[in-house]
Amino acid sequence: MGRTEARPSLLRLLREVPSAAVIDSISAVADEECLVILGRIARTRPDLADAALAALDSIGSSRAVKIAAASRRLLPS
Repeated sequence: MGRTEARPSLLRLLREVPSAAVIDSISAVADEECLVILGRIARTRPDLADAALAALDSIGSSRAVKIAAASRRLLPS
């Protein structure tokens, strides 16, 4: 699932029915749009926050790191 050809399908799933499996799969092919959606999921879906933050951390781009840090700051204590 983490192949570039799967990105459009994974992106649709990430938007419509996010799950830990989709988040894990998309991290290998994530672009800017995916990073933003992962950050939104981390902030708004407590059940998927850990998976989204782990994905952002694993991507390792400077943008992913910034989104993860901002998302962590906005999480309830």
